This record gives sequence, structure tokens and C-alpha cells, in this order.
Amino acid sequence: MLKPGGVFSMIEASDPKDWWLRPLYLLHLKTVLPLIERIFLRGAQDFAMIGTYSTNFGDASGLARMLRAQGLEVTFSKYVFGCATGVAGRKPG
Repeated sequence: MLKPGGVFSMIEASDPKDWWLRPLYLLHLKTVLPLIERIFLRGAQDFAMIGTYSTNFGDASGLARMLRAQGLEVTFSKYVFGCATGVAGRKPG
């Protein structure tokens, strides 16, 4: 909930579509990151599902469309070749 003139922003790990980057990125998210987490965070499982989440989520473009449909002013951005996407904006008024 935003009051008129209120601003928001978010950034999410996303699923890059570039043929050369996607396999490397998913290897990092699904294998390397969980392994580092288990070694250095003593078995924590916080990042174990981030690869699955990212591929299922896609990117934040759908969220941007939904927020625009609700009357918010929205900017959609891609970062690091689409490995992350962001949505920012404000409620008019």
C-alpha cells in the first residue's frame, strides 16, 4: 500500500535468456552457490532453491505489468545481462 506520491523499488534474481550466459548462471545458482553456502554457513539451506526460483520466476516484467494495471507509474530494468531485473516507480498524486 502506497500513499499518493509514495515510491517503491525491488530487484530480483532473474532467468537470463542469452544462450551463452544462461547455462553458466544456472550452474552457479543451482550448484556453486549452494555448495559455498553449505561449506561456509555450516549447512544452511537459504540459497538451495534460488536456481529453481529464478527459472520459475523468469523476470519482473509480469510484476511491472500488474503494477501498471493498478495505476502505478513503473520503470522496468534489466541488470547484468538479465541476471537480475528490477521494478521501481511511484503512486501518482
